[in-house]
Amino acid sequence: MTQIKVLHIITRFLKGGTEKNVLYSIEALPKEKYRVELMVGRDSDLSLIPNSIKVIKIDSLVRSANLLSNLQAVIEIYKILKIGKYDIVHTHQANAGMAGRLAAKLAGVPIIIHGLHGSTFYPTQNMIVRKFYVLLEKMAAKFTTCFISVGYDLRDRYLKVGIGKRKDYYIIRSGIELEKFSNAGNMHHEDIRNKRKEFEANEDDVLISVVAALEPRKGHIYMIEVAKRLRDKNVKFLFVGDGWYKEKLQKKVLEEGLEDKIKFLGYREDVEKVMAACDILALTSLWEGLPQVLVQGAAVGKPMVSFAVEGANDIIKNGVNGFVVPIEDVDGFAEKLKYLIENPEEARKMGKKGREIIGDEWEISKMQKKIRELYDGLVEKHL
Repeated sequence: MTQIKVLHIITRFLKGGTEKNVLYSIEALPKEKYRVELMVGRDSDLSLIPNSIKVIKIDSLVRSANLLSNLQAVIEIYKILKIGKYDIVHTHQANAGMAGRLAAKLAGVPIIIHGLHGSTFYPTQNMIVRKFYVLLEKMAAKFTTCFISVGYDLRDRYLKVGIGKRKDYYIIRSGIELEKFSNAGNMHHEDIRNKRKEFEANEDDVLISVVAALEPRKGHIYMIEVAKRLRDKNVKFLFVGDGWYKEKLQKKVLEEGLEDKIKFLGYREDVEKVMAACDILALTSLWEGLPQVLVQGAAVGKPMVSFAVEGANDIIKNGVNGFVVPIEDVDGFAEKLKYLIENPEEARKMGKKGREIIGDEWEISKMQKKIRELYDGLVEKHL
């Protein structure tokens, strides 16, 4: 049997949920039926990609693109697609999604899939920029066979502005290794006590974990404002993650006199244990696709407070396992955290309910089964 040729295209391959999603998608397809390759952009770390996967790297595909580099990327991808005679192109992230889909259309690729891991347009964006991205997405949707969205909120955001039709969207959750987070939720009290000592927390301190890369869109600046409002509480915020925005955030913390309230932990390999040692999980992202950290927090069994980014309402049920507040609503965010801080027993009960809410929906095997079924159905229909 002739193998079906598949090319996944991602703007850049680094450490992140989208990248893991891509690898799980590739691994989901049986090798006897599908021959899968991966194209990555210039700013990618090839050491993170298994040697078993054939990788094509093109330098014209970049995150901060301009018209010229985008045009170069389209031309380069088009040439590779024509020579390779691919049957399916599956794109991920904004620039790969635009350049990859256009090149695939020009090259006559029969099946074009776009993975939605986040929105290219969002409420806090400049209105002109937002409308421009919506226009681009509408154009690309005309030659997109189908969309795979990681969440319902994200799909609905695209449909609301007229990008594609509902029948073209498939909801497939990103697979997440939840077992270690679930296990962390059952950590022994002594282990939790030792971990809290590592963070110099007193017995009566309420620890709030903020697990996110240190970059503006993750909204740490709003969390600093929240911390100001909770200055009189026995509370400490643990910023777990690293990034280029770290120095600016540290400077802001010093300016506000919050160095005793906010601790920067950097990148951690034991995120699940940090979460388990904390009392509450908080997220102030300005936009997401589906925040995996909330799924992880629910698996650990922690109550959560989040801005109303896409996917938050999929995981947090207001008043059940946490609270979702409007984006940029610092006062509302602080109020919900204050409630959890002042009602610790209620907070613990809410955290336990989170485990029930997520169920098995984010299991890697479940995601991969849905990917296989979707691919097989598309092949039967279009090839």
